[in-house]
Amino acid sequence: MCGVSYELFWGDITPKLLQKYTQAYNRRLQDLDSLHHLLGNYIAIGVNNPKKYPKEPYLTEKKQIALKEMSDDQMQQEAKRIAIMFGGEVK
Repeated sequence: MCGVSYELFWGDITPKLLQKYTQAYNRRLQDLDSLHHLLGNYIAIGVNNPKKYPKEPYLTEKKQIALKEMSDDQMQQEAKRIAIMFGGEVK
């Protein structure tokens, strides 16, 4: 029952604690649902179009781009470019 044991539910549990258990249980269900959806995608690709089956899992982290060294002037130009991009003023 919503992630709470029968003994705990009828024992010492406050409504606030019960709400936290319920929220955690709902998050767990959402995670399981996402996992099942992903598994369904893998199966659908594997059955219908095996040539396009991914070589690596979808959720693996991509390698980060190596950061390059920047001079002070380059850093200032980059900051100005970002400020303009977000509608800021460049002084």
